[in-house]
Amino acid sequence: MKLAVSYGFIAVIASEFILAPAGLGRQIADAYADFDNRRMYALMLLILIIATVVNTVLHAFDLRWAERRGRKIS
Repeated sequence: MKLAVSYGFIAVIASEFILAPAGLGRQIADAYADFDNRRMYALMLLILIIATVVNTVLHAFDLRWAERRGRKIS
């Protein structure tokens, strides 16, 4: 599930970067085209933070699930 979420983030941002008229990927592409490095890197950092938080929550859920089933995950 963690891999699916990670690949999902990559796919959505990449498709927005290329095809979508709106979205974070489009905003990054527009900032890149306008040489607005501060905005571009800020948006990339926002995406990184969101992905990290979601991955941390999924990892915590995975640990609790394994604990309930009697397995040990590090």
